[in-house]
Amino acid sequence: LRKLGGTYLKGLREQRSLKQRELAHLLDILYYTKISAIENGRERISEDLVEPYGKALKVPNMHEFTMQMIKFFWPHLYKPLNSDD
Repeated sequence: LRKLGGTYLKGLREQRSLKQRELAHLLDILYYTKISAIENGRERISEDLVEPYGKALKVPNMHEFTMQMIKFFWPHLYKPLNSDD
């Protein structure tokens, strides 16, 4: 799922015509290779980056974006958040 999450994030970044280096700058990430690692599924996006990432990518629905991040990067939390129990 982490790889799918990275692909999802890469697609959003490319829709905004941002380079990895530009996104890293917007997020105050020193090395753009961190963006590459997230997009290629080698690293998980950190919890504290979810909201800034969404804002940098100008996602129209932050709640939906956050739920997608949980689904891809913290699947053990996604099911309880979406159950009717």
